[in-house]
Amino acid sequence: MKPFYFNLLKYVHSPFLGEEVNVGILFYFPEQRQLEFRFPDSSRRLRRLYSNFSERQLKVYLQSFSEWVARANKELYPELTLEGYEVLLRHSLLDADATVLRFAPTVKAVPHSAHIGTLLDHYYDLYFSEAYAPPLHERTRDEGFLLSQFRNSIKHLDPGAAKLLKKDVEISVPATSVIFDYAWQNGTFNLVKPISFDLKNENEIHKKALFYYGNLNLLADKAKENQYRFDILVARPTNPKLSREYNRAVSILKKIDAPSSFIVEDEELQEYSKIAARNLREHYKPTDTGLFLPTFDN
Repeated sequence: MKPFYFNLLKYVHSPFLGEEVNVGILFYFPEQRQLEFRFPDSSRRLRRLYSNFSERQLKVYLQSFSEWVARANKELYPELTLEGYEVLLRHSLLDADATVLRFAPTVKAVPHSAHIGTLLDHYYDLYFSEAYAPPLHERTRDEGFLLSQFRNSIKHLDPGAAKLLKKDVEISVPATSVIFDYAWQNGTFNLVKPISFDLKNENEIHKKALFYYGNLNLLADKAKENQYRFDILVARPTNPKLSREYNRAVSILKKIDAPSSFIVEDEELQEYSKIAARNLREHYKPTDTGLFLPTFDN
């Protein structure tokens, strides 16, 4: 995947004082000829900082950016150069009277994943997750939360081992293809897939369980042939009223006809991370260049 570009959108409350706050981020992926715009749902941070902040006006601007990007993606011309992309920023997005907003200089980034969604989540979290984090009681434990727990637990135990995790491993059969976020080796090749059931209602939980049951079951024969194991990281619903449906969902997934293990968040995930960290070191060896290569074939 080719490098991509992004620009932070900044709210300039006082040009004289040089006060700026990130309020959005625009991405351009030349290879896919695709623009993406992300911004926080809440203006909580700005309301705390400035008593005379116009939330309504900012929402109008951000929504117009989002609509413009949606239109542009339907009619993007041949692959833009960096210069052409910046012309779009200067002449198509910001109105002349949008004095409270400006785009920061363009940043060129090398993708660490082949999946645009993963890149969007990573860079959005990098710039906005802390500053615009909702109160604890509003947060959901989604797939990103589970992966972050797993990765950070390994980093805490052994920072070097975390770098040895294989990323975005795709397993395919004629009927389906599944990308596993991480993989590591011991006696089996362990494919890590987070599934969060921290959802709003019973129907969503049930549908999600059936979806993953169907897709992973289609990979069962290949898993047995190649000594794969599906390591499923699970998050419970925060709403205790959904506990019964959650238990039902887990029982559905346990019927997958393939080697698998279920790791529930918190204590079980901590223990699982310890085992993964230890085996990552045992199954990788240093090369003459100081890099690590796996001692197994996949």
